[in-house]
Amino acid sequence: SRANDSKDATSRALDELQRLRECCGAQSWRDWTSSPPMSCCKDEQKTCVTTDKEEINPGGCRGRLKVPDRTW
Repeated sequence: SRANDSKDATSRALDELQRLRECCGAQSWRDWTSSPPMSCCKDEQKTCVTTDKEEINPGGCRGRLKVPDRTW
C-alpha cells in the first residue's frame, strides 16, 4: 500500500542518515522505544547487538544536522 511504501522510504532515509552521520535517534539511542535499529551500530560490518550500548552510536542525529529549534 502507499502508506507502507511511504513508511519504508522514511525508514530507509532514517537508516541512511544514522549510518552517514554515525548517530542514533533524534537526541540519543534512547529515542527508540524498542531496541535501536542496526543503522545505529558503530560497526555494521560485524554483528552488532543493539542492546549493548557500547556497540551503538550514542549521539543523536539532531545536533549533527544543525536543525534549528522550531515549532511547526
